[in-house]
Amino acid sequence: MKIVNSSPYLRYFLLFIFLFQLTACADKGMTDLEGFVAETKARKNPHVDEIPEFKINPGFFYEVETMRDPFKELITNSSKEDFAEQETNEERPDCQRPDIYRTRVELETMPLDSLQMVGTLEDEEGNYWGIITSRTDGTLYRLQAGDYIGENFGQVMSISEERIDILELHSDGAGCWIEQNASIALYSSE
Repeated sequence: MKIVNSSPYLRYFLLFIFLFQLTACADKGMTDLEGFVAETKARKNPHVDEIPEFKINPGFFYEVETMRDPFKELITNSSKEDFAEQETNEERPDCQRPDIYRTRVELETMPLDSLQMVGTLEDEEGNYWGIITSRTDGTLYRLQAGDYIGENFGQVMSISEERIDILELHSDGAGCWIEQNASIALYSSE
C-alpha cells in the first residue's frame, strides 16, 4: 500500500478549518448571563406567610370492654327459657307459639326473598321435593313438606310443580304469634 502525498493546498485547507473551529470556542463574553443573574438578585423576595400552628386534637380511645361481643348469641339458652316462661305465664291458650327449643336449620337463617324455587323432584310414592337455591351464593337445597324455612319460623305446608306454600309465624308484640301464608314461586328466566 502506497501513501499518497497530499498537496500543500489540502494541508492549508485542513489547517484553516481547524483554526476556524477553534475560534468558535473563543470567549464571546457572558454579559447577557451576568445581566440576568444580577436582575434576578435585584428583585425583592415575595412575602411568604408564616406556617400556621395546628391545633392538636386529643386522641380517641375506642374501648370495647363495655360493649357486647358481636360473636356471641344475642339470645342465650337462659334467656330462651325466660322467654318461654313469659309466654307460658300469660296463659293464653288461643295463641300459637313457635318451638323456640327446636334446633334451627340453615334455611331458617335466610329471608324468603333471598331464595328461589328452581324445580321439583317426585319420588316413587308421589311425594314432591322442592329444589330451591340461594340468590346470594347459589347453593341448592332440597326440602319437603314439614321442613322449616325462612326467618319467621316458616314451615313448608305443600309443594307443587309451580310453587312452595309456607306458613310463617309473626309476633304481634303482645305475646301471641299470628299465622301468615307465604309462597315461593317457580323461577322462570323469561
